[in-house]
Amino acid sequence: MTRQAPPTHTTLPAAGITLVVEEPRFAIVPEWVIDAAVSDGAFRLYSLLLRYGNGSSSRMPSRQTLARRLRRSVDAIDRAMRQLTEAGIVRVEHRRSGEQFLSNRYHVRTSPPAGLAAADGGPQICGYP
Repeated sequence: MTRQAPPTHTTLPAAGITLVVEEPRFAIVPEWVIDAAVSDGAFRLYSLLLRYGNGSSSRMPSRQTLARRLRRSVDAIDRAMRQLTEAGIVRVEHRRSGEQFLSNRYHVRTSPPAGLAAADGGPQICGYP
């Protein structure tokens, strides 16, 4: 069960408009990931991985947690993760403590891998060709 923060109210005085944000938590997905040749499920998984890690580049949710959050099977998570790793977007570090398996550590890229071109064929900086 996830705990939701109370709604945030922002008033824009000049316009007299009140904006109500029901869920203030979000992830910012880099443009190059939107253009990557991965499935929608892999894209959703990447977006969810961004929610873990408190700003660090590594995340450690269990595969079962990822499956539950995305309402998919663990096998579907594994397939999506394979796409992300093959595309160079995520690196998976399998962890153990003696004989006990621990949750994987996911190293999530937020900048494009070297040599990856933008969708229009050239590099982009700050969204400008």
